[in-house]
Amino acid sequence: MKEKLHASQAVITQWATRTETLEATVDRLQLERDSDAEHREKLGAALTDSEKHLAACQQRISDLGERMAAVDDRNQLLDDENRHLLQEQAVLQGQLKQLQTHGAK
Repeated sequence: MKEKLHASQAVITQWATRTETLEATVDRLQLERDSDAEHREKLGAALTDSEKHLAACQQRISDLGERMAAVDDRNQLLDDENRHLLQEQAVLQGQLKQLQTHGAK
């Protein structure tokens, strides 16, 4: 009986040690899970911030594109006006030469 009692106590001690080891593992895994959850929340917040920043950048690009198109349109108008003024200048210079030629006679 004593041998069986000692054997049973040895088994109980082994199970107690195993239970303590498993409890420690469970505690460690719960801490890791909590840490992972915190990390995931931080990453989620960072992603949200990045998405907001991206949207703002995309809006800025769109605004700049519109401004650039407006500047291109304005440049085209100024080029057209410049070309027209150069044509008028050429006509006026021709008329001036004619007047100078007639005046010299």
